[in-house]
Amino acid sequence: MRSATLVLVLVSGCASLPRPTPRVVTLDVPGPCVGLPAFSEPPLAACREVYERVAPLIEAARLDEARAELASARELAPRCAIVDLLEARIARRGGDPFTAFGALDRAAMAAGADLVRADRIATSLLEEGERGADHALMFCDGLPGDDAASRTGCAVAALRLGDRARAEAWLREAIAIEPRSFAAWMDLGEMWTDVRSYDQARVAFTAATRIDPDRYEAFLALGAAERGAQHFDAAEASYRIAIEIDPDRAEAYYDLGLLYQDYGDDAEPTLRQAQDFYRQFAQHAQGAFTALVDDVSRRCPMVPHERASPTCRPGRIQLIETYDPTRRIVEMQAQIHAMQ
Repeated sequence: MRSATLVLVLVSGCASLPRPTPRVVTLDVPGPCVGLPAFSEPPLAACREVYERVAPLIEAARLDEARAELASARELAPRCAIVDLLEARIARRGGDPFTAFGALDRAAMAAGADLVRADRIATSLLEEGERGADHALMFCDGLPGDDAASRTGCAVAALRLGDRARAEAWLREAIAIEPRSFAAWMDLGEMWTDVRSYDQARVAFTAATRIDPDRYEAFLALGAAERGAQHFDAAEASYRIAIEIDPDRAEAYYDLGLLYQDYGDDAEPTLRQAQDFYRQFAQHAQGAFTALVDDVSRRCPMVPHERASPTCRPGRIQLIETYDPTRRIVEMQAQIHAMQ
């Protein structure tokens, strides 16, 4: 269990005043809240209750439940800036930047622009390609010295524009400010993976797994970096940890099948094991790979390759299409049959 300091803002003043005057209170709370500016009082306990009820639902992508909780929270703590901030995060997770920006404007008016800077950057990045990156970078000038979350978002925008040097600088600054920033280490690892600097990627992803050892995506990414570095036993170990964390997710089964198929000894037992992993992938994917292809096809604009976001980088759709479990299983069966 980790702790972080939340900044609670009490919005005071009369309705006739053009802008409310914020009053700041700090509070240590448990949980993975690093980078979260917190919320307004009154009373302080009510605002804390709003955060504790709604934030975990957003993190778990239970957005309908989060909206319902937030609706009741408006009666519990109507003047909390955190209510608007949480509304923005729900909208962002739901892919609605228009609503998110409106809620962020209200939170900024109540508690100041720095409170919502990181959220403005993340919301801007909902727009794919160069447009979203340029919009995000508008908020990256004059970053406060202790703002790790904004630096991480600015790095993502820079990467989208192909500026790796600037992105790395921002990520290094974010890690210096908050050494346990899971997002910064993951983004750094993805940056190195994209340029096939697998040893550096392994260092970054290993740091992420130590910060949060229950994150499936961290071990999946570490497995890919280990595979790229030709450390096949370590890659398999990382994929198996991912499966232990969430046996119902499909990706690690596919990656294990690929590992056994492409990097195994080509003996029949090895190929049968690969085929079994693909079958498990098919069982858990339940057509998800098709939906993923459709989603990426819809979201990726025609942009120059060097400016494409990681989601839309060259070959991405072709890579996703190789996840077709039926094709992989048939391939395995043909290879095994040829050996008999």
